Amino acid sequence: MEKSEEHLQDYARRNDLVFLESDKEPSRNVENEQVQQLQEELTKAEAQRYEKEALYRVVESGDYEHLPGEFESKVIQDLTERLAELKREHAKLSTTFNADYPRVKEIQSQIDEIAAAIQEQRKDAASQINSDYLAAVGRENLVRAALHQEQKQLNQVAARAVQ
Repeated sequence: MEKSEEHLQDYARRNDLVFLESDKEPSRNVENEQVQQLQEELTKAEAQRYEKEALYRVVESGDYEHLPGEFESKVIQDLTERLAELKREHAKLSTTFNADYPRVKEIQSQIDEIAAAIQEQRKDAASQINSDYLAAVGRENLVRAALHQEQKQLNQVAARAVQ
């Protein structure tokens, strides 16, 4: 029995087979453990990509106003509040004065500037969403490639272990 165990250990060393043993479980191959970890990591990477892809699709449609609230920065919120104030003031003045009145022109100019600034901030958020999505796709592809490589190696180890 001891001799057989020595032969088994020698064969395992020559063929790079590593087994983990514990009191509660039978031997487990290290390759199996790595494949299982990579499968779990791939599942997480796919879930993250799905989440990022949903936002990416909103951005791709060019409809920045319908981005979820978490992408509305404090700057955008402040600008939006200021824009609303200016629009109220513009509406109030427009009832009394025509569009050529200097104060009405000034407020309209401020409205246009703030609206452009809000749009620029939203474009920056959209750019970040694009970057996050592309990073998630890249991570998923890397994990998938690592998993395939590990599965290939596992098949080779399994073939040697049968011996």
